[in-house]
Amino acid sequence: MRAMVFAAVMLLALYHVGLATCSGTISGGGKVAEKTLTLSLPVKLIVKLVKKVIPGIGAVEVEPKVTLEFQAGMEFELLCGCEPCCRDPEKQVASLTVSSSIRAFGGTVEFAGAKSRVCPGEAAPAQNVTCGCPVEIAYEAGRQVPALGVGISLEGVSYKSQEAEMRFTAASECACSTDTTCFGNTAPQIVEVSPPVLQLKKQGQSGLITVTAMDREGNLDHFSSKTKGPGYLTAVLVSGPEWQERDGKRFFGRATYRVDFPEGGEELRSFAIVSVVDACRQADDKKVPVQLFYPPHLTLQEGEWRRNRYIQEFEVSDPDFKGCGFDRWEYITLTAEATCGEVLLPLSEPFVSCRTAFQGGAGGALAFVPHCDCCNREFTLIAKDAEGQRDSVSVTVPDRSPVASVEPSRIEVELGETVSATVTATDPDKDSISLEKVLGPGTLDVKGNAGEASGSYSWAASGTDPWELVGFRAADPCGTADMAYLLIHVLQPPRVHPG
Repeated sequence: MRAMVFAAVMLLALYHVGLATCSGTISGGGKVAEKTLTLSLPVKLIVKLVKKVIPGIGAVEVEPKVTLEFQAGMEFELLCGCEPCCRDPEKQVASLTVSSSIRAFGGTVEFAGAKSRVCPGEAAPAQNVTCGCPVEIAYEAGRQVPALGVGISLEGVSYKSQEAEMRFTAASECACSTDTTCFGNTAPQIVEVSPPVLQLKKQGQSGLITVTAMDREGNLDHFSSKTKGPGYLTAVLVSGPEWQERDGKRFFGRATYRVDFPEGGEELRSFAIVSVVDACRQADDKKVPVQLFYPPHLTLQEGEWRRNRYIQEFEVSDPDFKGCGFDRWEYITLTAEATCGEVLLPLSEPFVSCRTAFQGGAGGALAFVPHCDCCNREFTLIAKDAEGQRDSVSVTVPDRSPVASVEPSRIEVELGETVSATVTATDPDKDSISLEKVLGPGTLDVKGNAGEASGSYSWAASGTDPWELVGFRAADPCGTADMAYLLIHVLQPPRVHPG
């Protein structure tokens, strides 16, 4: 459906000898005229049910998409005259601009039309001579707009209607001038921005915006950009402008800007302002929406061994969760890569989404089960979001030392008597254990299997030293070890002193 505004301009000029006095009246008003049209909206209501598949979950939600169609029209007429007629080389110039906007149910329709015309003067204008300089404007516009807050009955035709005013404003200029380039000049227009919404999906990324502009008078001069403050990104001109000229005038131009992902902050929606300026210093600005997509972020908390598993707590967050419910669906899945073991992740898939995120993220814990006799115990936790962006953290799992013990740990024997003790060693990681005697007399007979070892120690007490310290060492393949000691007191026979 379309909305059409037609404005016709008729110029009548009366000329008299002497100083030119110009005046114009719009449809019985003055230099500026306004008209309003009251509409009962919606003129037409369109309801579509759209199925939306939630990524990562597969659930299907059905939501209504509602649009309104507008139709309105208005005419303006400008009567303009200069007395006497403009002299040569002066020119008679007239212009008329029309603009209008309406907002209802959260949607906005706005448009503007403008045109100017320059007519030649006369070398010797005679009194009561009429010079004509007619201008016509025909403007067509219309579109569907989203309707928010409409009371809808999906099974019937029920909907809520409201009245809205469409306000039309017309302004004119009429004069004699030697500056015909800028008198009655209309501002240039940016007619196309590509893409209309720029998406930057990772920090450090840059995006390009191509802007096409036109000027009815052919007065295009240059392209520029503006930065208003926080929330606005800088657009840097990197290519162009390229001009389409005719008779030395620039009617069309094109330029390309670069916009960089901002450093710091967590804004999801920003804007870049591009501008085109004509030779008369008039400009048109366009605010280009920029959507920013951030990667997830993993933070490690405490990690500890619990029995045969290493438990690692973590938090995962993503600024994009702030966009849940209005312009995006975010979720994060977890995967892991491990050497020398197996990572047991939380069972939910995805781990966190717009349905479950709390204050922008979630926390959890995973378990790492090591393989025996493998010393490079490391795993990498990977978080990946809906846009494919990721973060990863690596965890080195500490090796636990075997534990050695001897029973008894202290013994008292007579000289020549046999000393016996049992040495045991266990490894909490179930690694194989090497058990050996590294200090003192005697022998150790060792037997062992995965994760544990034992040995029988024996020694026939001899010598003159009443004290013997025997040391036993238990070690795993990763280089960690533990020591156990046996203290032996050998009772010596009394000494006989001569005399």
